[in-house]
Amino acid sequence: MKTKLMMLILAGVLLVGCASGDQADAQKAPEETQQETVQEQEAAQQEETQQEAADAGAQEETVSANTQAEDGEDVAEGEYVLKFTAKTIDGEEMTSDIFAESKITMINVWATYCNPCVQEMPALGEIADSYDKADLQIIGIISDVQAGAPQADIDQAKSLIETRKANYPNLLLNHSLVENLVNGVTVVPSTFFVNSKGEPLGYIIGANDKETWIKIIEDLLSKESSADEQAE
Repeated sequence: MKTKLMMLILAGVLLVGCASGDQADAQKAPEETQQETVQEQEAAQQEETQQEAADAGAQEETVSANTQAEDGEDVAEGEYVLKFTAKTIDGEEMTSDIFAESKITMINVWATYCNPCVQEMPALGEIADSYDKADLQIIGIISDVQAGAPQADIDQAKSLIETRKANYPNLLLNHSLVENLVNGVTVVPSTFFVNSKGEPLGYIIGANDKETWIKIIEDLLSKESSADEQAE
């Protein structure tokens, strides 16, 4: 924020400087003015060329990093493992150790004010009931109700969960969840999947119907089963 503010202030100073410079340029000889204009154009062109080269290099580094991550190369073991400690809306302690109980854990980040979030909750509840926990479990994170929130806010969230039959654990937001799971979430609902080790498998923004979620889940389970077979 300070950097942006300084840039805005600097831009204002430069604009004033240009205005003052125009008056000074008007008093210069035409030859001197023309020479300075050519020099300024050359300097601007050189700066633009250098910037394009820098941007190209940065883009190449980003692509390389993404490729390495996808291929599993040069990535330290456990670097992307997600960990957390939190409480459910019912007051029960829960940690990331719960990931080990299922091949796939589906983490749905939602908010009480979000209509798409609330609308898809019955489907998520049905999905949670239809799968063996050894294969799939669903965990909700209530992004607008923090641990220690007023009881009225907690009761409102509980009412939604019960009414919409979202009968899976729902966590109250806390520092651990913000730092380790939802720090990149800017839109609700957002859903991400992790394997039994807590390694991220995918991230989806927006709500889906039951059939779409089942297709996504089945694809992930199939990939995890194949990975397990190869590991054996």
